[in-house]
Amino acid sequence: MLQNVTIGRKLAFMIIGGALSITLMTVAGMWGIASNEAYEADSRHRMNQAILAHTMGEDLGANVSRFAEMALSGSSNREYLAQAMENRQRIQANIAEFKAKATSPEGRKLPQEMEDSFQAVIAADNLLMEQLRAGHRAEVVRIFREKSLPKLLATVQTTRATAAHEQEFVVRGDLARKAAAETVSWVMILGGLGVIGLSVVFGIALTRGIVKPLTRAIVHLGEIAKGDLSRDAPPEFQARGDEIGQLARSKQTMIVRDRKSTRLNSSHL
Repeated sequence: MLQNVTIGRKLAFMIIGGALSITLMTVAGMWGIASNEAYEADSRHRMNQAILAHTMGEDLGANVSRFAEMALSGSSNREYLAQAMENRQRIQANIAEFKAKATSPEGRKLPQEMEDSFQAVIAADNLLMEQLRAGHRAEVVRIFREKSLPKLLATVQTTRATAAHEQEFVVRGDLARKAAAETVSWVMILGGLGVIGLSVVFGIALTRGIVKPLTRAIVHLGEIAKGDLSRDAPPEFQARGDEIGQLARSKQTMIVRDRKSTRLNSSHL
């Protein structure tokens, strides 16, 4: 089949095949770089979200400790209250930032749950502080035990779940990044082997289909130039549809013509 394909087309196929392989490897490399950058950006974002959630959990834990001490003592502590209010503002700011940066439905759901839970904590703490100011120690202890503490602990649990959720995505992103890198590596390896394989196959095909026939044709032309017209051009070469076939048929035409000329010259003598 390849014997009927011109040499120019054979070379074009080889060049196109090599160019396609190189293009494939280039596209795979660019995809790998873009994927790696996207995964790294997502991992940084997720880590920042996890840090925000962890910070909120720490602030909530500090508030649990401060309100517990005030509830047990039955009196308010200005320093503790100031620190609690500062933590409260920081927690609200972190929740707002977390919601603004959320990128997935689950990522938007968790901060909303945190905000709802924290609003319940604020309401319970406000009630507790009112009772502290009124000096109702027994009521303060009851409110802390039945309302403030459960809601604070529930909110802390929500922040931990949120941090774990974001960290899970970091792990998934890292695995996806490694998988993408492995895919690119395999594409590069297989692409390189493909280029080598194509080069070998086309090299063998060109050697067998072009170089050897041309070498035989040159030797035969040398014999014809010396006057040896005893051999015809090989039939398998004459049957080819490429330039080798054209050369063989032209050479055979020349041989037949020269033989006739030789016979005519001999008859005249």
